[in-house]
Amino acid sequence: MPSALNDLKVIPRVTYGTASAPFLATRSLKTLADELKKEFPKATDVICSDIYMDGILSGEATIEDAKNLQAQICELLLRAGFQLHKRVSNRPDLLRDLSTPSHSFDKRQDVGP
Repeated sequence: MPSALNDLKVIPRVTYGTASAPFLATRSLKTLADELKKEFPKATDVICSDIYMDGILSGEATIEDAKNLQAQICELLLRAGFQLHKRVSNRPDLLRDLSTPSHSFDKRQDVGP
């Protein structure tokens, strides 16, 4: 007779449509951030504190710092197989180096001087 552990199957994905799916998705990102904190310190801070639902809402004081943060977040998530898609910014400078389908810029938004 097989033991309970032999019958255990592990699914390497977060199954959406279940009550625990939002928790598991968030927990997976936070675990990833904890594992890579030394390599990506700013990105892990953002992942642990600036994620809401399926979006990241964060910023930096300068464009250069924002570009560095963006690069860290992308690299960290790519290590786990996550590829970012829809990106939005109030500064078109942050979207110039990205492919067109992965970003948008709201021209109606006042971006200041």
